[in-house]
Amino acid sequence: MKFSMINEGSSTLSDLYAAIFVDWDIGNYSNNQGSSEAARNLTWMYETTPYVGVAILDPPRSTPAANLALIDHDLYVYPNSGLPDSIQIKFMDGTIQNPSSNRAYDWSTCNSAGPFTLAPGGSAVAAFAIVGGDNLADLQANADTAYNRYWNWPGVQERPVDTKTDNFDVRIYPVVSKNTPYTLHYTLPGESRLQVKIYDAAGRLIIEKDYGRLKGMGKVSFDLKSCAQGVYFVKIYTTDNEKVLKVVVLK
Repeated sequence: MKFSMINEGSSTLSDLYAAIFVDWDIGNYSNNQGSSEAARNLTWMYETTPYVGVAILDPPRSTPAANLALIDHDLYVYPNSGLPDSIQIKFMDGTIQNPSSNRAYDWSTCNSAGPFTLAPGGSAVAAFAIVGGDNLADLQANADTAYNRYWNWPGVQERPVDTKTDNFDVRIYPVVSKNTPYTLHYTLPGESRLQVKIYDAAGRLIIEKDYGRLKGMGKVSFDLKSCAQGVYFVKIYTTDNEKVLKVVVLK
């Protein structure tokens, strides 16, 4: 999960935080325990197995989290029939800190990043990963994988072309699909060959299609039902243009 904060006002905004609160309820929710690790900006929860948790990806690990906390429901949730904003902000800014559970009980976790200061027109990013594992070591390894992939995201570089046509346009609907086909809507100023190559997040070519020579406005369809859940890059070629679009496959 990646959040972009943008100050569209005329005054500086200070003391902004971004946080993820999770009430895991693993197995017997009253028998959960958890802890945190500052080196990975990570919190986790477990009953026996599996372990599940949240890791802050951005800001990077060199920036300490505002808070990595275990929330005792007996103190903060049950008396209030929920977790009110007035208490949430105290966890977000670190006023209330509790890095580990002290007994088997009903707990939530809080991973908070900040504080951010945004000048007018300024922006900041906070990103988090939901991770799991068979045990703590497995969870930590998966948190490392998520962190490394976030900061070393492989991309598909567009090949520059010499000719650009203002009337060329391609769009894909829906962007996010669950077992339904994608429709590529195209506008071509003249007769042109239309090819599509689809790559996974690691840059591997997954599907290649050639729709022959087309012109004007129209649409073609393709599906990714056989592909794993994730992000895919759709590279569209015509005679004089190229474009890369992103789609998401859900299962």
